[in-house]
Amino acid sequence: KSAAEVLEAMRAKAPRVACFAHASVSPFIADALLAAGAVPAFAEDSGEATQLAGIADALFASVGAVTKPQAEAVRAAVARANASQKPWALDPDDAGALSLRGYVAKELMRRLGIIEIADNDINEVSGGQLQRACICRSMINHPKMIFADEPTGALNSASSDEVMKELCAINADGTTVMLVTHDAKVAAKCSRVLYIVDGNIQGEFRQSGSDDRQRERALNNWLLEMGF
Repeated sequence: KSAAEVLEAMRAKAPRVACFAHASVSPFIADALLAAGAVPAFAEDSGEATQLAGIADALFASVGAVTKPQAEAVRAAVARANASQKPWALDPDDAGALSLRGYVAKELMRRLGIIEIADNDINEVSGGQLQRACICRSMINHPKMIFADEPTGALNSASSDEVMKELCAINADGTTVMLVTHDAKVAAKCSRVLYIVDGNIQGEFRQSGSDDRQRERALNNWLLEMGF
């Protein structure tokens, strides 16, 4: 059968796959299995592993960086899979997950416009490029939230605009971004602004709309009222 036929048959059945992997690579394994039409489920201890292997249609373990309890869980799951004659596969050095992780990293770098400097030394890139590399690192594990402490503090206006453009795009894709800034222009990009003095929240400002100048003007007027 062709790869397309195999994928179509797999998606039609939606097999349940018991998975074991270190937390650093499990999101990539889950993404790959979901894309193929499978239903991944991850277990941590041997008790869960034995039960999961019993109800799953197949077993997959990426064991390059698993913990000792996870290794014991894999042994129990493989024994259960063998007993029930279910297919199983081991990735001994996380090669598949790390390969996918590398692919995701390159796609993030391409999206943020720094793929051409992937092999450069740190002293061969600009401040804006370094900030975008930090954004790539923060996004590699598909976080639900990003904390950004003065993300544009050491950048010129052009690099600052580039970084904020990417953070806004990440936020539009569903990731919550919480940032700290002393720059009202940066804060104007946010839909919700908290004004903090000496660790205490003094006020909250919410805004919408796509006109940057209007957003900046409205936020600046509010900040003046707050005594900024």
